[in-house]
Amino acid sequence: MNASSPPAGGTPKTPSTTAVTLPFQARIRKSAYFHASLKHGCHSFGVYNRTYISMGFQDPVKEYWDLLNGVVLWPVAGERQLEIKGPDASQFVQLLTPRNLDKFAVGQCKYLLVTADDGGIVNDPVCLKLGPDHYWLSAADSDIWLYARGINAMARMDVELSDPNVSVMQVQGPRSVDLMEKMFGPQVRTLKYYWCMESTLDDAPVVVSRTGWSSEWGYEIYLRDAAAGDRVFEHILAEGAEFGVQLGVVSQIRRIEGGMLSYGADMDLTTNPFEIGLGRLVDLEQSNDFIGRDALRSIAKAGAKRKIMGVSVPPPALSGFIEPWALEVNGDPVSTVTSLAFSPRLERNIGLTIVPTSLAEPGRAVSLVTPDGPVAGELQDLPFVSGRTG
Repeated sequence: MNASSPPAGGTPKTPSTTAVTLPFQARIRKSAYFHASLKHGCHSFGVYNRTYISMGFQDPVKEYWDLLNGVVLWPVAGERQLEIKGPDASQFVQLLTPRNLDKFAVGQCKYLLVTADDGGIVNDPVCLKLGPDHYWLSAADSDIWLYARGINAMARMDVELSDPNVSVMQVQGPRSVDLMEKMFGPQVRTLKYYWCMESTLDDAPVVVSRTGWSSEWGYEIYLRDAAAGDRVFEHILAEGAEFGVQLGVVSQIRRIEGGMLSYGADMDLTTNPFEIGLGRLVDLEQSNDFIGRDALRSIAKAGAKRKIMGVSVPPPALSGFIEPWALEVNGDPVSTVTSLAFSPRLERNIGLTIVPTSLAEPGRAVSLVTPDGPVAGELQDLPFVSGRTG
């Protein structure tokens, strides 16, 4: 299917219960791209990491096809950085995560889980190593800055913890590499997946990484000079014109297709790494200490009691998903659906849920309890559609 293909089942209509006004306030941060996003037609905003984040420029189905077939710009303003610097920076970052960072090279990025003492997940950042003692945790929506300060109030390590006021633009889609090469030169084409480099864009300092939240080929541009936001925004649009660049926001459709989890929705402090399929990010044999080690060892020994699964529901497209829906098996509530979207190319509703391991079988019949009544579906292994990241 290509971008001209109409979505089967139609596009879900936004329920009237969400048609409310979110007034802009001085106390909520505005990123370097806030004013340019307004200028170029962003019609809705949310709040993420205490920052206004763009939630829509065009129809979400059009934005989805733009992502799959071309190149899109996502001003992901809420993707804030926890900067960790100082002689003990490496030790401190390791303390936060069960992933073994012994071989973490400068210029590399790693996807991490930050865990609590009981093994629950505090955040799932991408960590960029900018220098031997210099890290950024590119954080999901949470209070990781306060958490890190609380940890160091007890650990007393020699580190500086701050928010460097970086604004992130994701450049995603199959033609992203062409646009990025035009702006940064041929070296960006050979930049390895989950690696980064420092550069400039229209004379503004940036970090470029081969990462993104799309399950497609893509990059992220970390702008280090907030005053250059409007200029850089216009520069990227102008450079991308020949490639048909389109503005958009993170595609919930594509990220659910790819089985990408959203912190605060699909995982949180009550979730451990093993039940969401991320046990590979936990090294219980390493000599390094980390928070939650004893709890995670006990969980691993006992085995996960729940498992992340996909849930599939035939058309028509479901609407009104603004909070988790109960998931039932044989009429008994067993979990909730935490994310949901209608996939145009799969021509069905797809979602994410964590169910007891005893029920985690592909093809198992389930019911989603929607505001309009129960609808039948079935469990499915993840991902629904594999990624195209490299």
